[in-house]
Order: sequence, then structure tokens, then C-alpha cells
Amino acid sequence: MEANNAELEANNAEHKKRFEKTIQVAVAFYAALTGFGLKHILDAEGSSDFLAMNKWPIFIVAVLLFFRILAGAANHLWAEYVRGYPKYVRGYPQRVQTGQSQPLVSKTAVNRLLIKDVAFLTVFGLFAELMCYATSPQAFFLAGFLFLVVAFLWSQAHRIIVNSWHITTVGNWRFWARLDLLMAGVFLFAWLIWGRLGWTVPVLGWNSSLTILVAVSIILFYVDLSKQFGELQSNPSKEDQNEPSREGT
Repeated sequence: MEANNAELEANNAEHKKRFEKTIQVAVAFYAALTGFGLKHILDAEGSSDFLAMNKWPIFIVAVLLFFRILAGAANHLWAEYVRGYPKYVRGYPQRVQTGQSQPLVSKTAVNRLLIKDVAFLTVFGLFAELMCYATSPQAFFLAGFLFLVVAFLWSQAHRIIVNSWHITTVGNWRFWARLDLLMAGVFLFAWLIWGRLGWTVPVLGWNSSLTILVAVSIILFYVDLSKQFGELQSNPSKEDQNEPSREGT
């Protein structure tokens, strides 16, 4: 029995290392994409160039949004696939005792869950590039809106998969759906009022639409990171991972 347990622990440790390397590459790739995009905003020049004329509010909105996703991806992926591995079926051991399921989620299922997360993170990076290379306010607001719609879709896909496969999750990440949907609405609102309000920020001279985006971005940045840190601090220990998933409640 001890030999089998030791072999299982070694196997799980090897699987964690593979996950960790994949996560590092995925997060680094996203960071590189957003870094190139942010540099393009800062390098924008020209009196008629949309990015150059609105450089700093756009840069601030982009930084806050991209970092929210970057920190969220790093924290979520690490918590769920490194610290939270192996994954148990929700309701274990009660379900096992009644012969309804196996205690552990299959490695294939966990692999597919990670592939889903990495794929979405890559798509986030592509939409980040579209935001940073926008040549008009319409293109910028549309790219930002779609970015956040995709983020909302990730939340729904994650919830559906976790509930369908009865997977125990480390944290409750459902707050992202509300935050992303709210920010998508703000992008849409800013797009609709672009050029229709005559006021600008004194001294800074920022457009009213972009000023609203900056203000809401700062608030959601604080709320998001506070929620993320709260989930990491309340992360259950291995001994507690047989409890029902909070994500599915």
C-alpha cells in the first residue's frame, strides 16, 4: 500500500510539473502579446492618429484590463492545476461510498479543462492586440467589448464544464462573470456616447468616454484583485478537497 501511494504521489508530482510549465508558457505568451500592444500605444504619433491623440487614457485602460486578466490567469491556473491537483469528484467520498463515481477526476478531463483555459487566454491576447492597434474609436471600443464578452463566455464555459463533470475546484471564480459583463457594458456605453458629450477633463483634456472607462477600470481593477487574493487566501488544504466545490453552488 505504501509503495502504491508513493508511486501515485510521484506520478502526481510529475503531472504538476507538466502543468506548471504549460501555464508558465501560456501566461508568458499572453504577457508578450499585451506588451507589444502597449508599446505600440506609447509609440503612436501624429496629430490625426486616434491612439496618439488619446494615448494616456487608452494606455491606462489597456494596462488595467490586461493586468487583470494576466493576474487572474496566473492565480487561477496555479491554484487549480498546481496547488489544486489531483482533482476530486465533487461530493467525494459520499459519491464513492454509494458506488456512483470514482474519487479522482481523470487526467484526460483535467487536461481538457486546462486546454480550454489556455485557448481562451490566447484569444484574450489576440483581442488585446486588436485594441492596441485600433485606428478609430469604433475599432477600439468594439475590440474591448468583444474582449470582455469572450471573458464572460470563459466564465460560463468553466462553470458548465465543472458542474457537468462534477469537478471540485479550489476557488470560486464566478465573480469574474459579473465584473466582465459590467465592463463590457461600460465599453458599449462609452462607444455610444463617443463624440456626443462636449466636456473633457480639465488640464488633462481627456475625452469624456475614455475618462469614464478609466474611472470604471480603476474601480474594477481594485475589486478584481481583492477578490482574487481572497480566493487564494481561502484556498482549502489537500485534506479539505473532498468537500463539495464552491463553484458549483
